[in-house]
Amino acid sequence: MRRYFFICFSILVVSAPGAVEAVDAADPIPLKSSELRLNVEDPEQRQVGRLLWRGGLELISSDGRFGGLSGLWLSPDAQRAVAVSDEGHWVAFSVEYDQEGDLLRAGQARLGPLLEPDGRSLAGSKDWGDAEGLAVLPTGEVLVSFERQHRLNRYRGLPPAGRPIQSALPGDHEPGANEGMESLAVLPDGGLLAISEGLAAEIDGTEAWQGFVADDSDAPVWRSFYIPKDADLAPVDAGIGPAGRYLYWLERGFSLIGGLRVKLKRAPLDLALAGALLRPEELAFLKSPLTMDNLEGLWLREGPGGETLITLLSDDNFNPPQRTLLLQFELVE
Repeated sequence: MRRYFFICFSILVVSAPGAVEAVDAADPIPLKSSELRLNVEDPEQRQVGRLLWRGGLELISSDGRFGGLSGLWLSPDAQRAVAVSDEGHWVAFSVEYDQEGDLLRAGQARLGPLLEPDGRSLAGSKDWGDAEGLAVLPTGEVLVSFERQHRLNRYRGLPPAGRPIQSALPGDHEPGANEGMESLAVLPDGGLLAISEGLAAEIDGTEAWQGFVADDSDAPVWRSFYIPKDADLAPVDAGIGPAGRYLYWLERGFSLIGGLRVKLKRAPLDLALAGALLRPEELAFLKSPLTMDNLEGLWLREGPGGETLITLLSDDNFNPPQRTLLLQFELVE
């Protein structure tokens, strides 16, 4: 992830289908949450673009290792969450909802180190431990992508504890560059999708970010597709919608004049699979005074009434003016 600075401004084992219960060194950590409104300046606002507000939380811990979160996974009942951090940790915590299904509180957190294949702990390492993308395969195996030292680790189960094996990531990334694979998503057939924060190309006269798809998650052979550039915004996370029809992704940018801006977009998944230049549909544009921060985690699921629910997670960069936010929206079709 790119760092943005603002001016003045018992082991928890999470089960996935087919998952192996991963057990490794982990610590319970204090975690409390406070409820948020979509717009503190207009408490009655409940919609931005095509997103209907379904609750938000600020996550707060006195443990200095908590923060820098990217990637997001929710259990099928959405009551357990896992994320990875910029400094070589995984974090797992519980999520609760009110009777309407809106976010209510979070807690019961545990934190553990991400490891390398040789057993080396990545805890506290910004250079080697900068984890960004998180994806759970149908087998229950967990993929974590790292930037700076670009690589893809495959862990046996959730949380991503224990010794992984490594797979090659697509693209020619410069070692040490803070612009690697931010987005990982599992395709409906079990293949993989990845989007880089730094790789770009000119396609049909259009400047575009480069994404990749592979049919086989075990031995991926990557093919390219492209996302048109939108000013200074860069893609930071992606996911496949519940029906498998659309690819959704977050784009984020920051400038001294425009401040922090985030857009949620989507395009038909079959265009990405065909290697095309996507034609995005903008679903929402988030900026001040709306409640937001450095959003880098995206999760989509089907709600009890068939609605598409979208959960976003922010990375505070371990920077005191920033916050770790968990936000939930419902897509208005």
